[in-house]
Amino acid sequence: MLDPVGGLLAGTRYGLDGEFGHLAPPAPAEVGAWRPPVTTSFNTTIGVVATDLTLTKAQCGKLAGVAHDGLARAIRPAHTMVDGDTVFALATCARPAPDAAGLQEVLAAGADVFSRAVAHAVLAATGRADAPAYLDVFPSARSRS
Repeated sequence: MLDPVGGLLAGTRYGLDGEFGHLAPPAPAEVGAWRPPVTTSFNTTIGVVATDLTLTKAQCGKLAGVAHDGLARAIRPAHTMVDGDTVFALATCARPAPDAAGLQEVLAAGADVFSRAVAHAVLAATGRADAPAYLDVFPSARSRS
């Protein structure tokens, strides 16, 4: 979910210009004090990626697969034997089907969008004593503007 050396959220690397401009690198002291769990926890991430384009069932399956790649870019570890990470894809069919090149663009965007969505979810999360949220552990990551 984050760079173990610098404490930066991995999913923010795929942000649009200024999208995560409200974040700063965590203070080195906070990163140094951070002690991630040694063992893999039993966590599951479930998500949906959607488009208004017309896609076939197979194309939706592929979109879900590349969104899974986006999940793996933003969460570490992902796809372990003890979690149930799942991504669903859907198409509303409000717009025409893309051509081959357009489909490739949709697939590439699907992975990036899912990574960004995970980062936004992590930033919006609230923690508790035994499971602090990102901004609880790294309060200096809030923008210093």
